[in-house]
Amino acid sequence: MQEFFFDYLEDYYSFLARSTSRWELLREKLKPGQKVLKRVVGTRWSSRHNGCDAFTKGWQEFMEILRDTESNESEKPENRRKAAGLRKNLSKFEYVFIAVFWNRLLERFDKTNKILQTVAINLEDVVNHFASLSDFVSELRSEEIFLEFIEEAKKLREEEYEDQKRRSRVPTLRAGETRNNETFLAGREKLKIEIYYVILDKLKAEFQSRSSKYETTLQRFNFLLNIRTISTEHLLQEAQNFQKFYAGDIEESFPTECVHFRNFIQNTVDENEKLSASSLLAFILDHNLEELFANVSIAYIIFLCMAVTNCSAERSFSILKRIKNYFRATMSENRLDDLALLCIESCFMESLNTDSIIDKFAQLKCRRKL
Repeated sequence: MQEFFFDYLEDYYSFLARSTSRWELLREKLKPGQKVLKRVVGTRWSSRHNGCDAFTKGWQEFMEILRDTESNESEKPENRRKAAGLRKNLSKFEYVFIAVFWNRLLERFDKTNKILQTVAINLEDVVNHFASLSDFVSELRSEEIFLEFIEEAKKLREEEYEDQKRRSRVPTLRAGETRNNETFLAGREKLKIEIYYVILDKLKAEFQSRSSKYETTLQRFNFLLNIRTISTEHLLQEAQNFQKFYAGDIEESFPTECVHFRNFIQNTVDENEKLSASSLLAFILDHNLEELFANVSIAYIIFLCMAVTNCSAERSFSILKRIKNYFRATMSENRLDDLALLCIESCFMESLNTDSIIDKFAQLKCRRKL
């Protein structure tokens, strides 16, 4: 059931967006401040969260729109049947519960996802955010929180389960089988075990799979983050392994240089001061120690410049369809590169005084006779 929820939301959005009259009816039904239903099949988590949030907070209004469309005799029969089918599915208590549950869950995912997409984030912060989300999902797998979601869903619709409306099917026993250990789930228990726990378990497994790759990379740099407290023997071993992995960038003298840098930090920096990779690199640069600890500074630069997300590059590339459309099919590559650069660096462009640039360009291209 949970795999069809977002499909139904997308069908509902398409059903409203195909008709200006139904979209106008949506705007009339919604109260001031309520969100309009958005697409939920986008590649970003934000699209799914926006769709769930709008549907959950405006559930009553969305059901009224479907009822009005279903009873409207001026509508085509196929549209009335479509509205009846959507209302029948989305008005079930199971789907109301899923909407409430996903809305609370995606709210945390969306806020964390925006932080993970920032340019300045480093690998250590990514691992910590992944760990916090994984622990959050584990905390949700409890009876108390499940009942909280049930109570929140009951504010929208009366608790009534579909499997209790029809007679349960009893499977036929084969030769040698008995019904001694059979367990039949119904109602709330079926919703909890077959939907609620299943979603949380799948999310937990995905978090562990994805975060393990980040943790493996972070372990390679871990001695640099704890360089002040690590033992000399362990520091030399980890630095030697690090130098072999980055042999093209780091010299063989890197292990002894790390020991020297550790001793320098212990003598010059307050032991109560919390040090991070960025603060350690800033310490080297501020005190003009690049030549003394050249390999150590390169190691910190590698860690801080490591691309933990490619969202910025993907978004920059996605704007090409706005620039090179069918009206500009004969555009040359040089002009396309220039226009793409202007569009990507739009924030910088807004800070420039374009009037003076336009006047200078007009003077250069002026063909009037004096």
